[in-house]
Amino acid sequence: MNDLDKLLHYDSLHEAEQLTGKDYKEDDDTTWLGMALHIRNSEAKRKALAAANDTHFSIELPTFKAILAEDGFELISQEPWDSKYGKGNFNYIYWQDEKGILLHFTSWNGDKKINGGGFDYNVELPKDYPGGITSSYSGAVDSGNSWIFAGNHDCREGMRYKIRRLEEHGKFIVPWIKPYSTHFLMPVNFYDEEREKLSWDEERKLYKRLQEEGARRRLTPRVLERTGILAGIEK
Repeated sequence: MNDLDKLLHYDSLHEAEQLTGKDYKEDDDTTWLGMALHIRNSEAKRKALAAANDTHFSIELPTFKAILAEDGFELISQEPWDSKYGKGNFNYIYWQDEKGILLHFTSWNGDKKINGGGFDYNVELPKDYPGGITSSYSGAVDSGNSWIFAGNHDCREGMRYKIRRLEEHGKFIVPWIKPYSTHFLMPVNFYDEEREKLSWDEERKLYKRLQEEGARRRLTPRVLERTGILAGIEK
């Protein structure tokens, strides 16, 4: 495990417990030590990722977009979203055709920072793949000596590192066998008000319609073909 691996997988509370010999849930000093170690590691992690020209939580949006361009991501959708919390922000979707990676995120602070986002993919990994490579995934297909995952990672921190690790131990699959999720196709502000007024059945039908509309409006025909997202939307 190299230095960046250690920083990205650092468990501050575990380290605090090793130092004090006490359970952080039962000892306040251990909890506070864990918080201090977390802050120290977060800063070291930010500096290491910035030095590696990788994404990190305080990255400026123009720098993030430059990384996407260098890695072959194409902007396919940019829709404005305003709310009571701020204006001048956008909901972005990028596509990397060679690897079949669909990246989506929202901006904030007047389109200067990344609010939240992730990248979806299908990857084939051997059944003995090392831990820490996959993050969230929606189902896995057994293909004999390997698994095919529909996965997702947070794009805000260590995006290049995560993609490189997946490639080192497996291979991206495109066309996809299934999408990881279609939630990102929903309007950003959908949950602010509309959901509270609907019954469960009304919400389910509206949810499906909005996702289908979002897919047809925001994704190119090639992306729709390569991901199978329309077929993945709940019927």
